[in-house]
Amino acid sequence: MSDALSPDDAQPAAEARFLREAEDAVRTYLQDMGFGAAAIEAVLPQCVSKARKRVGRSPFAMEELQRRAVEDVQRRIDRAMAQLLELDPDDLPSVARARTALLLDGADFPKDHLLSSQPIPTEAVRALNTHLPTATPPENPLPMAPQTFRFIWNNA
Repeated sequence: MSDALSPDDAQPAAEARFLREAEDAVRTYLQDMGFGAAAIEAVLPQCVSKARKRVGRSPFAMEELQRRAVEDVQRRIDRAMAQLLELDPDDLPSVARARTALLLDGADFPKDHLLSSQPIPTEAVRALNTHLPTATPPENPLPMAPQTFRFIWNNA
């Protein structure tokens, strides 16, 4: 009997590989954001499962799985941040500011609580609010006096 996979066996093997890659992508993303291993392992199956349902089972959809899984965890974090800071979840600039504050806050904020139902201390929320970046005003062009060009090589 050959060790080669039959075409029927190749599909599940490829699907399993795509699922592992999606899990690795979500895990890496959350680790880079500073989440703990327990919080990552708790939310990982939910994100990959939801992304799996969204992309379907075609071979082309499997390549989309990794991106969709990371997008799902980003949406979860954004919704949690919006709810925590009492922001409108559809106000994308405000949610982006909250995400930035989360990244700038460092290890002081209990990030793992965002992905669970654990309450977040009010001191931590206040500290996060202090890290919210403020928008800079748009540039106002100032009037400029007209200048004439004088080229050095034409003065001869």
